[in-house]
Amino acid sequence: MKKQFSINFFITSSKSDTKSNTIFLRIRFNNEKAEVSTKLNVAVGGWDIESQRTLKDKHTNNKLSSIEVKFQEFLDELKYTKQPISAKILKEVFIDFQNGINIGEKKSVKNQLIGYFKKQIFERENFKKDEYSTGTIKHYKVTYSHIEKFLIVNKIENAALQDIDYNFLNSWDKYLISTPSEQYGRPMVRNTANKNHHRLKAILHDAVKEGLIIRNPYENFKLNFTQTHRDFLSPDELELLKNSDLGNNYSLQKVRDIYLFTVYTGLRFTDAQNLKMKNIVKDSAGSFWIYCKQEKVDEILNIPLLPQAQELISKYDNMAERRISQNILPIISNQKVNAYLDIIAKMLGIEKKLTHHTARHTCATTVILDNGGTIDTVQAFLGQKDPRSARIYGKITSQRLLNDMNAIKNKL
Repeated sequence: MKKQFSINFFITSSKSDTKSNTIFLRIRFNNEKAEVSTKLNVAVGGWDIESQRTLKDKHTNNKLSSIEVKFQEFLDELKYTKQPISAKILKEVFIDFQNGINIGEKKSVKNQLIGYFKKQIFERENFKKDEYSTGTIKHYKVTYSHIEKFLIVNKIENAALQDIDYNFLNSWDKYLISTPSEQYGRPMVRNTANKNHHRLKAILHDAVKEGLIIRNPYENFKLNFTQTHRDFLSPDELELLKNSDLGNNYSLQKVRDIYLFTVYTGLRFTDAQNLKMKNIVKDSAGSFWIYCKQEKVDEILNIPLLPQAQELISKYDNMAERRISQNILPIISNQKVNAYLDIIAKMLGIEKKLTHHTARHTCATTVILDNGGTIDTVQAFLGQKDPRSARIYGKITSQRLLNDMNAIKNKL
């Protein structure tokens, strides 16, 4: 059976460039097709659909004719060297040709998924610091690591950007939610997997803007977030945690205090661990404030220091970390803190999944909202840019609802 092959030129418009259109190439081989940019442009209104050529630019037309000839040469060489032929392979050969690489030579790093992802991280870290915080860059590196491991596990070598399609994304998604991580020993949950998808989607969006791929494969790959229940400590549970001697175990007591410090400040774990005495400032009225730069969002946080937090700071005045490096709190890894919190919860009979992150939810709900604070205060304390994010942390408890209704009744 004779194999059917054809190439066609077409144009696409760009929102960012209203004066010219990019000329793309559609390759058909048997029942498969692939599309790629020719890296040539034509003025708006200067393209003839029927002839698949520009109306006036002879130089560009000659280049298009040369591309047609080149594809016949690609076909002949692939047949002669007995290599597999498909629309996708022809597309890759053409991209390599554009980058000065002949058939059989090493693929262009620029058009490899791994190489391009690494390049984008470098650009975000070095040239787009105003757009991407240190924490965000760190998350991109984590996603890069997941992709790298996925490719190794599935024995995929030199994955090109053009190879990323629905099937690739679907396979990567299954890998993310089924492969135990080295750190936690369990697969990531749906919402965490989705965050990795969003980062890859952003990288592929850049590839579209650069003309390396025509469309983002995520256009047809839908992600569904799972509604999660976020635990926080009730007032009674918080008092129980504060007042327990925890069997006079100093390690557990330190972890408890690290947890309580975030309960009364709302600080993320990394920000609390990085906090130093110089970050505690006193205003003209004699009140103390926390003034620090948040790692995750790369923005300044300026919040008043509650008395309970001040007591915790004073408690560790004589610790080694304070004397040597001026750290506010004992330095312990997040993983160990969460492991000890699990022990503390079982010891105290708290039937909740206690992690350091629940301290921020406790701050928002039990400390701020239940005591008459507003969602705006929650947003300020937790250093959230978006009010919607603050609402995720702050829950309306029965006590808060009852207090609000009593206040309303008194006014009616």
